[in-house]
Amino acid sequence: MKSSKAVLTGSLALFLILLTSMCSVADYEDTVKKSFNVSKGGLLTIETDRGSIEISTHDKAVVDVELVRKLASESLVDNVITNFEHEGANVTIETKVKKGLIHFGRDIKLKYLVTVPKAYNLDLSTAGGSISVDDLNGNVDVKTSGGSLAFGNITGPVNGKTSGGSIKLEECKGTVMVNTSGGSISIGQVEGDVEAKTSGGSIKIDKAAGSVTAKTSGGSIKIEEVMGDIQASTSGGS
Repeated sequence: MKSSKAVLTGSLALFLILLTSMCSVADYEDTVKKSFNVSKGGLLTIETDRGSIEISTHDKAVVDVELVRKLASESLVDNVITNFEHEGANVTIETKVKKGLIHFGRDIKLKYLVTVPKAYNLDLSTAGGSISVDDLNGNVDVKTSGGSLAFGNITGPVNGKTSGGSIKLEECKGTVMVNTSGGSISIGQVEGDVEAKTSGGSIKIDKAAGSVTAKTSGGSIKIEEVMGDIQASTSGGS
């Protein structure tokens, strides 16, 4: 019996070692850097097969891009195809990863670190990864198939959607429409209408100058102050 336990323990330990090795940090890492001279009020478009996106701002009329690529091996570099387009005030970034080369998402990991002018517009989409946006004056439209969304102080409308992850918005001077298929929603002060929907999680709204629609399929709803109409419903929660 002791021998069988020893074999079982040894097999489990070997499995854990192999699993850790499979999920370890990539062997190859590099950073692609680009800078584009733009004017305020332009549009940044990012469409990527995978990767997180972090947007920060500065006072310069420049879009600075850092694309950090972590790969299982250097041989995979040619399988990550990124195109950069710059036309006037607008910048477009598109990344495609060749199919059949990804195993449980560990072979190729991407992170976009982008700095834009404080007055700029965003259209961001990733098939897997979180998205965060610093204080910004402009339209914000973001979508991820899996990851959290975080927004600072936004002057302009916010439209955010995730298929799985939490959503947090500090402040917005404009309308807010956010939707998650699984996660909580936390919204600070909004000078406009708010629509917040989640398929599983709580909803908290501090203050809204307009009307509020809040719906969750499983979680509580807490609203501090609203100047307009309220429509709130939950299938499971207070």
